[in-house]
Amino acid sequence: MKNFFYLFLIFMVLSSCGDFLEERSEGKAYVTSCADLEELLVGEGYWNWENQQNVLDMKNLPFLHLMDDDTEMCLLGNAHSYYEKLQAIYSWERLPFNEKGNPFPDEAWKHFYHTISVANVVLDKLPEFSNESLELRERIEGEALFIRAWNYYYLINLYAKPYSKTTASMDPGVPVKLDPMIEDVFFSRQSVDSVYSLIVSDLEKAVVLLDGGLEETIYQASEAAVHALLGRIYLYMGEYELALVHLEDPVFTSYALVDLSSASLSSSSMEMEVIHSQMVDGGLVSKLSVDFQVSEELYYDMYDPEDQRGKFFFSSTYYGNRICGKSVPSVGALRVAELFLNRAEAYAMLEGQEEKAVENLRALRSKRYVEGTSLEIMDSFKGLTGKELVDFIRQERRRELCFEGHRWFDLRRYAVSPKYPESKMIRHNIYGEGASASEQVLLGYYILDTYDKDNGWVLPIPDYAIEFNDGALENNEREDRTFFEL
Repeated sequence: MKNFFYLFLIFMVLSSCGDFLEERSEGKAYVTSCADLEELLVGEGYWNWENQQNVLDMKNLPFLHLMDDDTEMCLLGNAHSYYEKLQAIYSWERLPFNEKGNPFPDEAWKHFYHTISVANVVLDKLPEFSNESLELRERIEGEALFIRAWNYYYLINLYAKPYSKTTASMDPGVPVKLDPMIEDVFFSRQSVDSVYSLIVSDLEKAVVLLDGGLEETIYQASEAAVHALLGRIYLYMGEYELALVHLEDPVFTSYALVDLSSASLSSSSMEMEVIHSQMVDGGLVSKLSVDFQVSEELYYDMYDPEDQRGKFFFSSTYYGNRICGKSVPSVGALRVAELFLNRAEAYAMLEGQEEKAVENLRALRSKRYVEGTSLEIMDSFKGLTGKELVDFIRQERRRELCFEGHRWFDLRRYAVSPKYPESKMIRHNIYGEGASASEQVLLGYYILDTYDKDNGWVLPIPDYAIEFNDGALENNEREDRTFFEL
C-alpha cells in the first residue's frame, strides 16, 4: 500500500512534466533514470512555466510589487485591466485575495508546495540510481536542495514574520514537508527559526554538491547561485560574518557589473548581471503599469541627475504614467549588483569593517553614473559611519533593486534588524478617473502603519490550506483597513 501511494504521488506531481513518464494500466508513473529526474526538475522544479507575464496569475507574484512604497495606483490612460482584482492587495485588506468581496485563490502558496513536492520526490528517488554517474547524481541532488530552499525562502517571507533572533524560535512559520509520501496527517506551522534552519541546511549541502560544476544555464542552480542565495539568507538572519563567507567566495571572480556609465548602453545590458533566474524578464512589471506606476518618491527623489539608473529603469507614457522598463526579472533572480549591496550591508554592520562597505558601494556606483560625474556626487557617502552609512546602503539597495521582488522583504527585515532597526509607514493613494485620459482624481488613501503597530506586513495563509488541514494551521491575524476619504 505504501508503494502504491508513493507511485500515485509521483504520477500526480509529474503527469504534466514531459514525455518521459509512462502511464501504466494501474494509473502509476515510473521514473527509470537520473535523466528522468533531471527532466522533472527542469519541467516542474524551476519556475519556467508559460505566461510568466500574466498579471492576474498569483503564482507570478504580482502582489509582491503592490504592497511596498515603490508602487502607486494610476488611472491615467484609457485601458485599465487589473486594478479591481488587485485593489485589495494594494490596500493591505484583511482578505487581500478578493475582487469586490469575492475571494479568489492565492495560487502562489499552492505553487510553492507543489515545487517543494517535486524536489522531495527527486531527493527520495535519487538513491535508487547508484549505478549512474556520481557527478550527475550530485548535481541533481544539489539542484533539488536548492529548489526546495528557494521555495521555502519565499513561503517564510510572505506568510510569516521576518526573522528576528529574539523571537524566531517562537514565531509561527510555515508547514515543513520533506517526505514525498502521501500521508493521512494534518500539518501545523513550524517556527520561523526551524524553517530558516532547513533553508540553510539544504543550501549548505547544495553548495558542496555543486562545487566546481559547470554552469549550463542561468535558469538552473549553480555553485554561484547557491553562494549568492546563502549570502542573502544569512543577511536576513543578521549573521553578517556567515553571509560574507559566501558573498566573498572566489566563484564570483568571473562575474562583473555592467557599466552603465556609457550613454550608448541600454537597461537590457543588465541581463548580463543575472547569476540565476527562475523568471524570464521584467515584463510583469511593465504590464502592471496599466493600473499602477512608479511611486513619486522613488521616481523623483531617489536618483541624482547623473545616475544612469533613473534614465535606464524608468520612462513615462503619453498620458504621464511613470513606468518601470527594467529588463531583468521582476522577481525570482540573483544578480551581481545584489552581491555588492549585500556585502556592503554586512560589512557596515560589523565593527571595524566600514571601509570595506564603502569599497563595495564605490564599485557599484562607479558603474552607474554617467562618465565624468564628480567624485563629490558619486561618493556622496564618503565619511558616513554607523547608522548613516547603513541608511545610505538601504537607499542604494532600493535604487538598484527596485521592482525585482526585494523591497517588500527588505522593509520587513529592516523593522526587526538586530542593528539599526527601521520601520516605515506606507500610504497608498486611491484615484478615480478624471475628465480626460490624462487626468485622475485623488479620492483618498489607505495606510499601512509601521511594523510594530500593524499586522498587514504578513499575508494570510490561504483558506484552502486552512480547511484542508482541518484547523491544524493557525492563520495570521489581519485587520480590516480604514479608507481615509478626501
